[in-house]
Amino acid sequence: MIILGVDPGTGCTGYGFIRTPSTLVGCGTIRPPSKATLEAKLLFITERLGELISEHRPEQCAVENIFHAVNAHSALILGHIRGAIIVTAMRLGCDVHGYSALQIKKAVTGHGKAEKEQVRKMVLLLLNLQDQKMAIDSSDALAAAICHAETSRTLDRMARMESGR
Repeated sequence: MIILGVDPGTGCTGYGFIRTPSTLVGCGTIRPPSKATLEAKLLFITERLGELISEHRPEQCAVENIFHAVNAHSALILGHIRGAIIVTAMRLGCDVHGYSALQIKKAVTGHGKAEKEQVRKMVLLLLNLQDQKMAIDSSDALAAAICHAETSRTLDRMARMESGR
């Protein structure tokens, strides 16, 4: 199964695709023009993300939840971007799941308060990419995908145990 992870951002949205259990399919960043209006940025992000989803055909999508921002205005803008990402993924057939930064960090590093560099190092280790350089936004997105892969695997096992299989 292929899982898409997305780290929403106004200036840079990170994305990463993994094939479960832990193989990198692809990753990168989507950077709308900095001087563009919010509406133009939303269009740019959704068009590029739609192309990537069509190319890689993920079944699942993990998106980082927004739990804090510098101010209310920033949170509102990030909420628009996150919403556009969710709609794009769902329209193209992905089941979408949200995770807090704490959940993602804990799943990848074992510590919910891990620094971004620790997350990046663990993502590289978990995907056997120790010698590769990777943008923080991409590693955050891949961390979301890894978190979803681990969480869904655990939930599947628990469901099988409860049903007696």
